[in-house]
Amino acid sequence: MSAWKNIEIFNRIEFAPFGMAFVRMWQQQEGIFSIDLFDSEDADIFPVMTAAGFFTKTGQRYQMTIPQGVNIAAIRDALLQLAKTEDGHGFLHPESLLVTMTRMEAETWKGRLEGMNWRQRLADRELLLDEFFFPSDTTATHV
Repeated sequence: MSAWKNIEIFNRIEFAPFGMAFVRMWQQQEGIFSIDLFDSEDADIFPVMTAAGFFTKTGQRYQMTIPQGVNIAAIRDALLQLAKTEDGHGFLHPESLLVTMTRMEAETWKGRLEGMNWRQRLADRELLLDEFFFPSDTTATHV
């Protein structure tokens, strides 16, 4: 399948089923989940959902977030970038567009996060997201 054929398929994409799948994983795994980018039906859409604001990169991992708006250009660009990852066998490689870690690293992170008090996890999440939304090199301030 050509990259353009993949784009045609993604042209008809709806975020709701994938969003629900990610929320289901989040609920089933108590707020922490990983995606095997080589063996998951949801892997190809993940970089697009990241560009759409459903996930925000914080350090070496992603936090599930609510988009502040719809940026059609960012979604289009993410789809085009994804199409460019197609190899000679017609497989897409979303991993080349994302920060990734090994399965062992993911399991270590999951264990670390599960061992934290939920209040501390929430506070850490807020700090990580604040760093993304309010980087220290800008003049924006918040309390």
